[in-house]
Amino acid sequence: MTMTMLNQLLGVGNNPEATGKYQKLSNLSWGPYFTIELPANWGVDELLLVDSKGKWIALRSPAGGDERHCIALDICVFERDGNPKYQSLDAFVDSAVCSPSLEKAEILWKRTATVAGLEGREIKLRSPNPGLRAADIEQYYFVVRGNYAFQVCYRSQEASFDAYFEAYQRARASLNFEQ
Repeated sequence: MTMTMLNQLLGVGNNPEATGKYQKLSNLSWGPYFTIELPANWGVDELLLVDSKGKWIALRSPAGGDERHCIALDICVFERDGNPKYQSLDAFVDSAVCSPSLEKAEILWKRTATVAGLEGREIKLRSPNPGLRAADIEQYYFVVRGNYAFQVCYRSQEASFDAYFEAYQRARASLNFEQ
């Protein structure tokens, strides 16, 4: 998968709506247009997933850690046109769970959930973490809207999962698709 850095399309860091612990990020540059509240003090990268026809907004907590062994909140948006992985909500979830990075993961639970007023799916996984004593816990939600498949993932080592879980809950509750 090829990733290319984008040029802060969300205006992160210059957002006048940053108040307290969270900032409201507005994506009005590429579809689907959405707003979401995210931790104001987390580092943000915006990447273009060239091979997947998608975009990825990666947030890293102030707790630090390298790319794979950190506390992170990732937002991925994929174009559905012509890609069978994204043609239905269930196909989207299944393709994510069957990806090579999660092939050894244990599914803790999977359920239907309402996200931004749309029927979605939520799933929680435990992934072995080679070289570390603790496993990673990953919790995802998925929705499909129009020509886009939308995924948010919260990832942390098991021991610190609860410490930053509020960021995932806030992102889930605040997601809003613009008309």
